[in-house]
Amino acid sequence: MKNLILNYLPPDIDEQYLKDLFSSLGSVEYVRIIRDKMTQRSMGYAFAKYCDTEPADRAVQEFDGLP
Repeated sequence: MKNLILNYLPPDIDEQYLKDLFSSLGSVEYVRIIRDKMTQRSMGYAFAKYCDTEPADRAVQEFDGLP
């Protein structure tokens, strides 16, 4: 499992911040914040896809519950 869902994100967070954070554990293919089609405001969740499963597993352990 290389694709993670990131929930309960603050509205002002951006893709680059998330990519930098998750890249600290391994190579990230992409990070995509899901946005409202009309307003382009964050809907509070995103997806991050790692190139390998090991860093994705570590991200779940390390970042789960991160405020």
